[in-house]
Amino acid sequence: MNTPTIEIFPWNENFATGIASIDEEHRILIGLLNQLVSHLAFQSDAPTLNAIFAQLADYAVHHFASEEAVWHEYLADDSWETWHKHAHVSFVDEVVRLKAEENNKPLDDVIEDIVSFLTRWLAFHILESDRRLAKVVLALPYGMSLEQAKETANNEMSGATKVLIDTVMKMYDSLANRTVQLTREMNRRRLAEQELQMANLVYQNSSEAMAVIDEENRIIAINPAFTQMTGYGLEEIKRLGLESLGTGDSGSAVLQALQDAPMPWATGAGTSGCVTRTAWIMPSG
Repeated sequence: MNTPTIEIFPWNENFATGIASIDEEHRILIGLLNQLVSHLAFQSDAPTLNAIFAQLADYAVHHFASEEAVWHEYLADDSWETWHKHAHVSFVDEVVRLKAEENNKPLDDVIEDIVSFLTRWLAFHILESDRRLAKVVLALPYGMSLEQAKETANNEMSGATKVLIDTVMKMYDSLANRTVQLTREMNRRRLAEQELQMANLVYQNSSEAMAVIDEENRIIAINPAFTQMTGYGLEEIKRLGLESLGTGDSGSAVLQALQDAPMPWATGAGTSGCVTRTAWIMPSG
């Protein structure tokens, strides 16, 4: 079954460098990042998450090599080429460090840290660094010297373009934070649903009679063992009320257990709902 896609990093033309091969690899890299986030959100198993992470990491290394080959062709031994390579090395080192944290924390938390880092790093690196170098590469065939092309690139990356980069980065920071929070909430809800399903399975199949009553001592749910022990179905016991359990050994035991059951939870201030309690009654004999 295909996993639905959640985009922590939507591609748009603000990230285009103007060099087709680099832009295509950026799209693939971002697609893998979004795929990793999607599998995290929909609780894929650890082998699947690790496999997608490995694919993303391998492609990042491939992309960096391809990109560096382009820069080297036009900026061989230039300081801009050096600091760009250093940025790639620092990226790999940080991802390796974050991944090693799985020895100390849950894999889901590690992946969350990685995707948060990847989103911000890739967005800024593409917008600021890759686009700056691409402007130099695209200017050189028109007769500019390397220094003239670098000066032109710096001028074009300042002013309104810098404001645009800052704005886009704020938007993507916010989107990344919201997406990570969404994946956490989806996972919490999924775990809660699983716990409810398990509790219902125990409730329905227990040999102990169980009943749920509200704060006004009205029965709102019973399990099959309750009916087997008392002879009452849900609609009948709701109609007759707790008082009908006051006769007979089984009925008296059920009534006493219900009356003695603790109140385990109540809704918080400012919310609506009812207070419930559940009684467990061991079958006699």
